Amino acid sequence: MFRSHRIVGEPASWVFGTISIVFAFIGSGYRRYLGPEYLAAIITSVVIGLLVHEYMHRLQGRKYGCHSEYVVTLWGVLVTILSGFLPFLILIPGYTSIRCYLGLGKEKNGVIAAVGPISNLFLAYIVLIVEYFIHVSFLEIFVKINLWLALFNLLPFYPLDGSKIMAWNTEVWGVLVILSSPVLFL
Repeated sequence: MFRSHRIVGEPASWVFGTISIVFAFIGSGYRRYLGPEYLAAIITSVVIGLLVHEYMHRLQGRKYGCHSEYVVTLWGVLVTILSGFLPFLILIPGYTSIRCYLGLGKEKNGVIAAVGPISNLFLAYIVLIVEYFIHVSFLEIFVKINLWLALFNLLPFYPLDGSKIMAWNTEVWGVLVILSSPVLFL
């Protein structure tokens, strides 16, 4: 269902995926941040968070000898944008397609899935440390968005990363969920 309606090539996929997530965050509880500096913070946070997340999937897949590319679907972009008006975000504009000639086992598939949320957690916690010393709202928005990207992707529903990580190692999945859950209290 998610993979059957590719709408554009890879470069445009990055643009459509990023724009749809920006619209979702602006439509959600981040509406209160609609000044130009906050809009810039949301856009920057989504661009960095999404690109690093999906690029880490891509790098890990290629490390295992697989072909990988970022793909968006019309259905995913529409659901992502419309979720900005719901009480919760559904961030599914696209995915990194990983294709291996010899297939992947649960462990490699789980590792490929885990590197995306891990990258968002890394970004969030590094910036959180900086934000502790330099109190700037831009940094707070960056931390929140990256924790949300990690937590949403860790939901244990196919095709999200969480389902693949759980199939491989429930302990790793649990640790990643715990590390991303502070966003629920920010």
